[in-house]
Amino acid sequence: MFNIFPRINYQIDTYDTIKSVDLNVSGKIKDAFSKYKLASLRPYYIADGESPDRVSYKLYGTPKFGYLIMMSNNIYSLYDDWPKSSSAFRKYIIEKYGSITYATNTDKFFYTGDKLVISEESYLELSDSNKYKETIMEYERRINGEKSFIRILDYKYVIQFETGLQELLGN
Repeated sequence: MFNIFPRINYQIDTYDTIKSVDLNVSGKIKDAFSKYKLASLRPYYIADGESPDRVSYKLYGTPKFGYLIMMSNNIYSLYDDWPKSSSAFRKYIIEKYGSITYATNTDKFFYTGDKLVISEESYLELSDSNKYKETIMEYERRINGEKSFIRILDYKYVIQFETGLQELLGN
């Protein structure tokens, strides 16, 4: 993915350096990408367990455009911003909350009928028809599910962007 990015010697301590991708060019890349982002994006639903490189392979015939899928959706972290697979989600819930049972049986948010978050005390005062609540598990599933809906750049623009990126980076 980063094979066309320039390299720098990154100082890791007083004596040692490591060859690393120069991420200082990211601003230039975002500017260049902005004109393509508006050109032609279409909705896509990420299936359980799909990664950016798998989506790229499925749609473009190569895994190398996974970074572009992430860029076009402002995804910076596969752990935080990309939807977790069923097994990773289960592990995440257990690590974060201690157990599936706790997450399933513990309320996280209380809402009015207008979807405004309120305190538990205010919730208890409302009529049943004007309130609802969300457990930790429901909340986490909703957030993970929302991450599954992304937008994909049409292939003709992917090739144009790749060529422009290589020119921008001097390759």
